[in-house]
Amino acid sequence: MKAEMHRGADGQLFHKPFGKPRKDYTPYIVLGLPIIFLVVFLIWPLLQTVAHAFVLRGQALSLENLTFANFRRFFQAGLYQRSLYNSVVVSLAVVFFTMLIGVPMGYCLARVKMPFKNLFLAANVLPLIMPSFVGAFSWIILLGYQGGLRQAINAVLGVFGL
Repeated sequence: MKAEMHRGADGQLFHKPFGKPRKDYTPYIVLGLPIIFLVVFLIWPLLQTVAHAFVLRGQALSLENLTFANFRRFFQAGLYQRSLYNSVVVSLAVVFFTMLIGVPMGYCLARVKMPFKNLFLAANVLPLIMPSFVGAFSWIILLGYQGGLRQAINAVLGVFGL
């Protein structure tokens, strides 16, 4: 069977295949692959970790072995209590001071006409890019031509250095 020839609005001939047009699966693939990746490498390990928190070490994960003994031991040990307390205090302090700075800054940037507004808006992106930039720049400084680590390796290895 051959495809039919049709003439378009502009007069050009084109092939029109018989049957239904094929369904485009690209959106499903583009959305499905990241979801599968997240399920396999994030959600499943997290669920496993949470589930094993309710089972004593060495026991199989089953409904008969579920217990709160691990949590009881966690809340009875002084070291864990202090660690939890310190974590909560630091978290609340970070939230408080971040809001103390961030809320007025956000209000001023959104509502107030001020000089250097674009500079402040651009500076808000720095915390997102700084960790990778600082790490890469540190390796360049350490292993660069005049880098301290490179010079130390060359002093030890001599001719065979970097």
